[in-house]
Amino acid sequence: MLLRYLSLSLLFLYSSLAYAAPKSFQEEIHTYFSPNGGAQEAIVRNISQTKHSLDIAMYNFSSDRILEALKTVRIKNPQVKIRMIFDDAASTNVDSPGSSSKADMSASLEKLGIDVRYVSKIMHHKFVIIDGFPDGLQGNEDFSQTVLLNGSGNFSNRADTSYDENLVEIKNDPETTTEFQKEFQLMWNYSYDFPDGSLQEDREDYVSSLEPSDVITPIFTSQNFKKEPKFKLNGNRVASLNLEEAIRNAKTSIYVATGHFRLKPLADALISAKQENPELEIKVVLDSQEYVSQSEHQRVMGKYKRCVKDLGPNPSEEELEKCELAGEMKFSRYLAQNGIDVRMKYSSYIWYYAYDPQMHHKYMIVDGETVWSGSYNWSRNAEFNTFENVVHYRGEALAPLVKAYEDDFLSIWDIRRDAFFAHKKQLETRNRISLHFSPMSLSVAEIDELWGVLLKDVPDFLQKAKPEDRIWDKRKGQGEP
Repeated sequence: MLLRYLSLSLLFLYSSLAYAAPKSFQEEIHTYFSPNGGAQEAIVRNISQTKHSLDIAMYNFSSDRILEALKTVRIKNPQVKIRMIFDDAASTNVDSPGSSSKADMSASLEKLGIDVRYVSKIMHHKFVIIDGFPDGLQGNEDFSQTVLLNGSGNFSNRADTSYDENLVEIKNDPETTTEFQKEFQLMWNYSYDFPDGSLQEDREDYVSSLEPSDVITPIFTSQNFKKEPKFKLNGNRVASLNLEEAIRNAKTSIYVATGHFRLKPLADALISAKQENPELEIKVVLDSQEYVSQSEHQRVMGKYKRCVKDLGPNPSEEELEKCELAGEMKFSRYLAQNGIDVRMKYSSYIWYYAYDPQMHHKYMIVDGETVWSGSYNWSRNAEFNTFENVVHYRGEALAPLVKAYEDDFLSIWDIRRDAFFAHKKQLETRNRISLHFSPMSLSVAEIDELWGVLLKDVPDFLQKAKPEDRIWDKRKGQGEP
C-alpha cells in the first residue's frame, strides 16, 4: 500500500470565560494509514519528545521500538510522570509458545518506573496523551506542546507493517485532549494496580470547564457504565446510537471499514437507509473473519430469532445482547442479502492470527464530509462490555482529513480485484493450494464461489484443516505448515 500522510494546519477561534486560553490557537492534525504508513514512527517520535507527562491507554503492547522509546524518555528525564492503563495487565496467557504475556510486559514497564494499572472491563482504547495536564485544568495551561494520538492500532509491529490501521495525531487542541484526559482519569479512578491488584482509592474527578469542539467530538462507551469498580451498565447505548443517527442522516454515500461487524442495529440502520433512499451509495468492507457461509448464516439467524422470540415483547438491550452473542452473529451475508454492497479483504480459507493481515480499521465516512473513527468495533461487545472511543471529525477545515480516509477506503475496496479469476483457476487445477494468500477484496458471492470449488474437491476440508496449515495437498488429503 502506498504511504499516505496528511498534514494540515487549522486555525480555530476559541474563547471561554471559564478558561483563559488564547483567543486563537494553532491545531495541527496528521493522519497515518498502515501498513507501512508511518504510524509507529509517529508514536515513537512523540513519546521520545515527552517533557513532563505521558498517559497511555492501550489494549495490547508488544512493540520493542515503542518500549525502547519509553526507556529513552525515562533515561533522558526521570521526572516524567508516566501512567498506563493496560488491558488485562496481569494476564499470564501467551499467544504462542515462547512469546511474552501481558504480565511480562507490565513487569518490564514497571521496572522503568511506569505506573501500570488495569480495569475490570475490557479496555480496548488505543490512545496516548503526551504532555497533557493529568491533574486538571486551572485556566492558564499552555497546550502548544500537547499531543493526542488515537486510532485503531495497538502497540505492535504487525499493526504497523501488516494490518490496515489508522492513527490520528492531534496537536494543541485543548478541548479534544481534555475529553480524552477525562476518560483516562475515569478509568484510573477505578483501576487495579499491577502487580498486587489493589484497587485505586483516590478518586478525584478531572476538573475542566472545556466542552468538545464543534469539529472534533469524541464519544466514549464509558457513558454506558456506572462509576464504580465493576462498571455495571446504566441503560445507555451511546456510541451505536450516534452512528445510527449519522447513517439515517446520510444523503449521498456511506463508506464503512470495520474489522468486525456484529451489531444488528447498525446493520439494520444501513439496510433501512438504503431502502428509504435507493440512490444512497453504501459500501462496507470487512476483514476475512467476517465471512459466514450460507448454511452457518441460516443456523445462527435461526438461533437468534428463537432467542428473541423467547424474550417476549420489548426486550432490553442486555437481553438482546445475550441473543446476539449467543448466536455468534456476523452480518456480512445479512447485509449483502439486503442490498448492501459488501466486500471482505479476503486472505485465507482458515483464518490464523499469526499469518493473516487484518483489516483492522473501525471507521465510517458519510457523504464525503464527515468521519467517525477510533477503537470501536461494530459489535455489542464493544458497546456494552468494553472501553472504546469513536471520534466524529467534520467541518470544511477537516475536508483534507476526510479525503485521506476516503482514499484509504477506496484502496482497500479495490485491492487485487483482477486476481479473483486466476486464483479460482488455480484452486480448480492445482493439487497443492495455498490456504493463506495475498489479500483480495471480494464480495460474499465471490467467496462463495471459491468455497464451492474447494469443498467440491475436498469435502472434509473443514474437519481436517488446521489454522496453522499454509498448504493443502489434495492428493494426500492433508495440510502442511
